[in-house]
Amino acid sequence: MQTPRLARVSARSWSSLAVPRPPIRAAVAAVLRQHREALGLSQEALGAKAALHRNYLGSAERGERNISIEALARWLSALDLSWTQFGAAVDARVMGSGNRDDTPAS
Repeated sequence: MQTPRLARVSARSWSSLAVPRPPIRAAVAAVLRQHREALGLSQEALGAKAALHRNYLGSAERGERNISIEALARWLSALDLSWTQFGAAVDARVMGSGNRDDTPAS
């Protein structure tokens, strides 16, 4: 008798089965993506600038992973974003202030 084959499940499928993501992770992801896009950087270009793999950036921007402090420090440096600016933008999203104008100045 053959053993039943398990269906292949992608990482994206597994993430949909997981517990809902905390609001803080979604806010961090949204702020990082918003600032990257405001600077006109692709994930690949930002990854090269921050010494982070583009796949890591992508999954973090989708809120699928927790970001280490070291990776976040490199990410913020590559975006020329201070910890204070970053924290304020995340706080605005978490607290639901409705103020989404937290893009970096050009």
